[in-house]
Amino acid sequence: MVNISNVRDQSTRYFTKTILNGFKLTIFVEFVINFYSFSFITELIFFPILVLIIAVNTFSETDKKYGIVGNVLQNILAIIGLMLVAYTLYRTVIDLDGIFNFDTIKSFLLPIILTTYYIPFLYSLTIHSIYQIIFIRFNILIKNKDENRFAKRTIIKVAKVNINKLNNINKKFNLLTYEKSSNRADYIKEISGN
Repeated sequence: MVNISNVRDQSTRYFTKTILNGFKLTIFVEFVINFYSFSFITELIFFPILVLIIAVNTFSETDKKYGIVGNVLQNILAIIGLMLVAYTLYRTVIDLDGIFNFDTIKSFLLPIILTTYYIPFLYSLTIHSIYQIIFIRFNILIKNKDENRFAKRTIIKVAKVNINKLNNINKKFNLLTYEKSSNRADYIKEISGN
């Protein structure tokens, strides 16, 4: 789930980071590791032990006197992680036909494709959200309807679909400065960071 206000505050860096995360090597590693699973009994035994180790390790980080226990548990977790990677590599080498088929490739590419198609939707939703906040604010601040429409049109002309400019306008707009300004369109351009 995405909190749109967090996306709005992070500007375009969020979208760039999301796209790059979709194409990292870790996605392939996670996919291969998750492709092979243990039997139900193995996971039923293994999972509570792993949760206990992680919980004790987290608790050991609360005080320096538990530092030795924390180091031992971190080493145990690293060994478990290496064993999982080794098991996955072993299963991958044994079952190359199982991992390199059309259905597997399709299930690997699906999250990447969905993320890529989700980004424009999220971007447009963010733009809409920022415009809505600005326009509601202008409806409250600027009582003159003609001046209100002029300010909104100017913002649309200046910022278009640039999240950074919209955020700048939203943060820096000052009604007194706007009303005292001789050229109000230039004031909006100036605060947009243009």
